[in-house]
Amino acid sequence: MRNRPVRMARWSARHPWSAIVGWFVFVVLCLGAGMATGSNAATAEDFRVGEAGHAESMAAEGGLQRRPTEHVLIRARSGGPDTGSAAAAARELTDRMAALPEVAEVAAPVRSRDGHALRVTVVLKGVELEGRKNVVPLLAQTAKVAADHPDLVVEETGSPAISKGVNDQRADDLALSERLTLPVTLVILLVVFGSAVMAGVPLLLALSSIAASLGLAVLASQVLPDPGVGTSSTGRSRSRRSDCGSARDHRVLGYTSSGTRTPSSTSSKTRDHQDSSSSNTPGSLRRARSFTAST
Repeated sequence: MRNRPVRMARWSARHPWSAIVGWFVFVVLCLGAGMATGSNAATAEDFRVGEAGHAESMAAEGGLQRRPTEHVLIRARSGGPDTGSAAAAARELTDRMAALPEVAEVAAPVRSRDGHALRVTVVLKGVELEGRKNVVPLLAQTAKVAADHPDLVVEETGSPAISKGVNDQRADDLALSERLTLPVTLVILLVVFGSAVMAGVPLLLALSSIAASLGLAVLASQVLPDPGVGTSSTGRSRSRRSDCGSARDHRVLGYTSSGTRTPSSTSSKTRDHQDSSSSNTPGSLRRARSFTAST
């Protein structure tokens, strides 16, 4: 009987009430310590690891870090475009967004080449990881504008809105799984043990183990910051996919500030500007801009 788990099991069998009380005391201590210290959430700097993280740091030092951005598309619900109604909705949306404390700036509405749609770009304050919390008032204002203009389709998207939607869907899925698995588990245990008391013991042990694990995880976050669920590499990849998708939609819709599109002249001007700016830019900042452009 030199095996420690065997000795612990033997002692618990001989002293059941002491083992039960000791376990619940341990669970309460874990939860209490976790709530007292609070969770230490990871910041954007904590994700900057490896060569990609070094490039992100250079981009941040040069003021080229990615900013949380939302795009609102306004178009006719059916039939041809209603220029006056769309312009009025864009003005109302711009005024509402500009009044929000979470908003850093609101770009002027941009019309597609065929005139069927308008796009309003909104830049949020703070870092990218805070975007999913700050985007809630923006979504509410977009919904109000959509309600005021039932003849138009007013839709908002962007990396903050996508991140919030994914987190909300994950929370709903977890809540649904809990509602389904707990009753099913209890029924299976009742069939196996034939007693409600015997069936409740392993279920209660499992739930208390989860509670103790949560408290210990909060304590561990003081040493290793908590990245949350899906906010590290997946969060950045979602942001990159969202930005790429926005750029692709920009090209497909033919958005320009004047309503016309001249791809060849725009591309040449952009290249000339990049060449001229890179000649007067420090090497590290040029590498950061090159990395940002490539991603």
